[in-house]
Amino acid sequence: MGANMVYMFTNTGFPLFLSSYPVSNGGITPFVTRFGVSVLGVEENVSFLLVLPAVLGAAFFAVPAGLLTERYGKKPVLATGMLLFGLTTFVGALVVQETFQAVVVMSFIGIANAVTTALIFPYLADMMPADRAGEFTGIGSLVWSLAQPIGAIGAGAIADVTGSMRGPFALGGLAMLAAFAVFLSVPRETSAVPRPGPLDVEAL
Repeated sequence: MGANMVYMFTNTGFPLFLSSYPVSNGGITPFVTRFGVSVLGVEENVSFLLVLPAVLGAAFFAVPAGLLTERYGKKPVLATGMLLFGLTTFVGALVVQETFQAVVVMSFIGIANAVTTALIFPYLADMMPADRAGEFTGIGSLVWSLAQPIGAIGAGAIADVTGSMRGPFALGGLAMLAAFAVFLSVPRETSAVPRPGPLDVEAL
């Protein structure tokens, strides 16, 4: 197992990507409603509505994300979603001043989240050696499970240090951009490699 973890770190970069991605996601999700209350002045009893655009965006764009994947492959679509997620979160943390602006930003985050959520685990499964799928799934789950609470704690510390809820979102955006940068070094999924069709006589 240790040798396989070293291989994954040095040859695929996937654990680094898996750690950066949930650090971002886990870091910003608990702070959406607090951002609305403390920064935008939204009433606490309606602050949950800020999450609604992200939920709807993720729900409605999941199928289009799958169609784009069939056309262009998992890696280009997933990388685009991560880039959109990171840039929207980081820029939104700096410029959002009104509730309407926050709704627009959260809508784009929802669309990006639909792409990343739908593709990250299928992509990981496609990278695994078939005879070690359980082992690599366990490694991925371990990294993912540890990174999410670390992200939330780190984001909370940033909020305390900066005195603003903008800090966690800026940090989350940067973490997602870091995950995007690492992901570019991850090999293309095996499903992207052309395979002979069932009627390809020469390939047989």
